[in-house]
Amino acid sequence: MMILFGGTAMMPLSAHATTYTQDVFFETGTRQSIWKDTSSSLLKPFSFDESWEQTWNATDTVSSGNDEDRSDDLFLFTASSNGKVGLDVKASLEAGTVDVDYPTRFTLEYPDTIQPGELFTIRLSHSKPPTVTRQMNILGPKLSASADLFLDLEASASGRACFPFVSENTCKEGTFVDIDWSPRLELASFKPNQQGDVRLNVLGVTAPLFGNDLELANGTVTIRVDLPDLDAGSISFVTGDTLKAKAEDDVFTFSLDIDDIMTFFLDKAPPLELNTVPIAGFQIDGAIFDAGVGPQFGITQKFEFGPQFMVDLEFDREVKAPVFLPGFGNVIVSSRKWSGILPKASSSTIGVPLYMPDDGDPLRITPTFRILDDANFTNTTEFWVQGLFETKVLSLTVDPPFTDDDFTLG
Repeated sequence: MMILFGGTAMMPLSAHATTYTQDVFFETGTRQSIWKDTSSSLLKPFSFDESWEQTWNATDTVSSGNDEDRSDDLFLFTASSNGKVGLDVKASLEAGTVDVDYPTRFTLEYPDTIQPGELFTIRLSHSKPPTVTRQMNILGPKLSASADLFLDLEASASGRACFPFVSENTCKEGTFVDIDWSPRLELASFKPNQQGDVRLNVLGVTAPLFGNDLELANGTVTIRVDLPDLDAGSISFVTGDTLKAKAEDDVFTFSLDIDDIMTFFLDKAPPLELNTVPIAGFQIDGAIFDAGVGPQFGITQKFEFGPQFMVDLEFDREVKAPVFLPGFGNVIVSSRKWSGILPKASSSTIGVPLYMPDDGDPLRITPTFRILDDANFTNTTEFWVQGLFETKVLSLTVDPPFTDDDFTLG
């Protein structure tokens, strides 16, 4: 008798067994859980867009007379203005995502020849297709904010003036103010530029907000604050069932210049660093000993994806199968469907014992493969601190007058 998968008869690949394979391309993703592994700690997307504004609409007239009929007025001027002024504030937070491409080949193997009513076993396993790779794509959280001052202004002024002492009582009229102006001024912004560096812009002056050294006490203390870049990008995996990746970056660095502190507090300490010394046109900088020490704080996110697969076998009619029940032994049950969980390891297989129907017709089986649930993602966050030592011994830099290049030793 034959077994049909998805309505297609599978020809035997060997004299002893027939193999059915199906390649499935799984795509799955989740938002980052930046603090813990629980769903309540997901860093949720955030968006804020609010405007505070004041509007006005005013008209005024000045004339030489008080009558409603203005035709005899020596002069008549009318001015009007309307518009609004306000502040537009925006902020957004992208939580970051972890997406996985996980192509998988499922294999079902069963005997080549099965007699009606015979007990046989279907063996199921999974593996990575040989010509493709699995990928994990990691995008870290992103924050941006801005505050804009805006003005929408419309204004006009027109008038008429008559000169009765001039022959023919000459009058002149026209519009001498006509303004339609809608400027927008960015007061401040906090957002990544095209290179991904976060920069602060205040009234048109742009400077890196993070990653720059702030020197205090004449350079004795150096502080640097970094905005962690937790983009790991796209990572390919050629082998392995569980995909693992991590993103790591510095957050805060505090460094003390040891030699400056020692020479400041100790009497008769030798000069350990040379300031710029001009000699015959050469500019020379150097240090006998230069050392900085301090703590460095950082953050590491680790991501792991190890799916658990579920397989459903649907039969075109009821099929008997032995089921072991504690206290009762093997019990024969009939069903049109079988479901089971595959081992995570691709080298493992499970067996499904079935009785071939004894009616003599081919048995049609429709397999469905799926990932069990979303618990396959694991995301852990670690905050760490380490000692940072930077030491220079016998360093020398020479800047000659005849070239722009510097020569450094040490």
